[in-house]
This record gives sequence, structure tokens and C-alpha cells, in this order.
Amino acid sequence: MLRTETTINHTRAFKTFRQPDDDAHRKPGWLPMRKGVADLERRSRISHASNERYLDMLAACPTDATFTEVVGTVCRPITRNGRRVRALNPNAELDMHLLRFLTQGQWAIAGLRNRDLVAWLVPSVNTLSPADRKKWTARASRLLCILRSHGLIQKVGKTHRYHVTRKGKQVAALMVSASTVQAQQLMQIAA
Repeated sequence: MLRTETTINHTRAFKTFRQPDDDAHRKPGWLPMRKGVADLERRSRISHASNERYLDMLAACPTDATFTEVVGTVCRPITRNGRRVRALNPNAELDMHLLRFLTQGQWAIAGLRNRDLVAWLVPSVNTLSPADRKKWTARASRLLCILRSHGLIQKVGKTHRYHVTRKGKQVAALMVSASTVQAQQLMQIAA
């Protein structure tokens, strides 16, 4: 039996639509969530949505489609807004590392950001010089653009966050799991 739950310790990362505490004459707006019971209903909705996304991530791979049907679209270059976007290459180490990044369940809670991808690509990002950090941030932006163009992630409106789409969960889970299977096992299954 599997039980999922979400615990939100740092509530300020989330927003809630409410009246400002310091001035009753100001208009309500999207403000940081408080830890008290006043925002409990919003916290409940966020936690429920997070649990649903996490369970979707766990159930992403089982499908009746073939490997080529699921993965084939991302392995071909596409055109988005008149610009060519490169394909994902399952043989490239960077692309597989990027797909492993998408399979992490932690992105189901609040989504992922550019800085999360940079920290995944370069674990020692805090020790880099500002110029090198800027290069890695730009590189992560290009990688996020590729993932977004192929429909693997979706931008959350009015934020710097992205959610992994259902297609992204399926493609990433299938490609990562296929990369760990030995060739002999694949040949036995295919026979």
C-alpha cells in the first residue's frame, strides 16, 4: 500500500490570494502564504495537487504504446515559432542526465526552476565564479526551452517555474528505464 502526503515547511514559497495584513484599505492580491490556520484551505489544495502530480509521476510509464510511439516525437527536431529546436538524443550523456532530472519526484511539489536545473547539472554551482554561473544559467535556459518545445514541461503562469507534463513523465521514465536494461535482456524480450 502506498500513501502519499505533502508537508509544507516553507510556506512563503507559495502564494495565496488574500487581503494584506498591514493595510485593510489595500486591494487583495497574491501574497506569500502564512503558516497559520488562515491559509489552511489554500495549503490543502496545493498539497492535494502535489500528491496528484507525484502519483502521476509514479504511474507515468505503464502504457500500451510502443517505445517508438512514446519517444519518437522527441527524438526528431521540430520547428517552434519559426525556429528549429534540436531533438533529444538518448545516446547523449547530457540528454540522459536531463531526462533523469525530469524523473525526480520532488518537482511534483512546486515545480522546477532554472536554478534547480543548474544545481543538477553542476552540483558545485555555489563555488563557481559569477561569469561561469551566468554561462550555466544560460545553458539551463536553452535546455528548458528544448524541453518546453517538445512538450515535456509546461510553464506555470506568472512564475519562473515549470511543471513536468504527462508526456514528459512518460518519455523521461521510459527512456531512463530503457537505458538501464542490458542489451541481452532487450533482445530476449523482443524475440
